[in-house]
Order: sequence, then C-alpha cells, then structure tokens
Amino acid sequence: MKKAEIASQIFVWTLVLVVVGLIGIFGVKSVQDLLQKQCLMDKQNFRTDFARIIYETRDVGEAKAYDDKLPCGVTAICFYDPTKAGIGGDPKYQATFIKELSDSNNVFLIKSIQPVSRSNVEAFNVSTISLNSAYLCVLSESGLVNLKITGAGRRGTAIST
Repeated sequence: MKKAEIASQIFVWTLVLVVVGLIGIFGVKSVQDLLQKQCLMDKQNFRTDFARIIYETRDVGEAKAYDDKLPCGVTAICFYDPTKAGIGGDPKYQATFIKELSDSNNVFLIKSIQPVSRSNVEAFNVSTISLNSAYLCVLSESGLVNLKITGAGRRGTAIST
C-alpha cells in the first residue's frame, strides 16, 4: 500500500467512528426520552383510572377492590381527608407536602419518602374521599397497591387498606 492510501483509510475509519458515535449518542438519548414519556403516560393513566374508580364507587354500599401497579418511580400513595384535619395519621414524612399541597388536592404520589420534598410529590384531586383519619399512606416497594374502595354517598368514597 502506498502512503496516500493509508492516510485516506485513516480518514475514512475516523469518519466512520465519528458517525457511529453520533448515532449511538442520539440513539441513547432517544431511548431515554421515550422511557421518560412512558413514565408520564403511566402517571396520567393511573390518575385517570383512579379517578374513574372513585367516581364509579360513590354510591352507598358499592365496593371495589383496587389492585393496581403504581406508576414508574412511585413508592407510596397518600390520601388526605380535609374533614378529619388534626385527627391522627400524621407521620413525620407527610407533614412536608400536605401543608403545601392539600388546599386543593387529596391524593399524593410520592417518589421517595426519604427525604420528602416538593419535587418528590405529585399531587392531584379526585372526588371527595373519606378516611378514618386525616391521612392514609400506603408504601409499596414492589410497586403494587391494594386498596378497598367503598361508596359512602354524600360523605364521599371511603378508602382503606
């Protein structure tokens, strides 16, 4: 081989490595974006399904077992009943987000309970719920949550474990 051919092959292989590297970087970024969007869709579907279940069981005497998987990255779900404010059920990790978000929200998806911060909590509101105490939290390291949902008429929908 001549020196000119070797120099051109080095240029070609360098160009091939750069192109393959760029494809790899953009491919990884695209997969990460896709996974993030899937998590957002999981959360939205969970919120919609949970609100539908609460709405469907609002009549007195109607009951359903709610067994579902929490959205990706969520380790706990908490509920707040403003009519029972000050009546027990206030673990230390709930105080942080309940005070900030409970004005208009009664369901809280928590990514990590230690430490609880505003960025680790996604709050939303469903129809009126009724609890035995002001707060009810269900921790789930496996991602599965089992709840008993019972219609309580005008008092809302009762949620228990």
